[in-house]
Amino acid sequence: IKAWYEEYEVKEPAQYEGGMIAFRKAIQDKLVYPQNMRERHIEGKVVLQYIINEQGYMLYVKTLRDIGYDSGEAAETALKRMNELKQNRWIPAKDAHGQPVSVRKTIIVRFKL
Repeated sequence: IKAWYEEYEVKEPAQYEGGMIAFRKAIQDKLVYPQNMRERHIEGKVVLQYIINEQGYMLYVKTLRDIGYDSGEAAETALKRMNELKQNRWIPAKDAHGQPVSVRKTIIVRFKL
């Protein structure tokens, strides 16, 4: 059995209970703009990858691409803090048999002053 599936391999994708707009807003609320980026007026995008497990928790957050100046670490921290939220969780992905499975997802976090 696989440790996790890609999004295209599952019958039903994992869904954030409040929807993706709420998910992105929650990330932005938890995101702390790195001081060295702010001082240099640096903006940009960070690409993160993570796993949503069978229980709806986010695990194994890692940066795939960042813009330096601690941007990857700041984005990872914001995403990891999402598990602290009690109200909104992920509805796990389901395989062809309707069973919950872990799935790997990717998201872009934007830094904008």
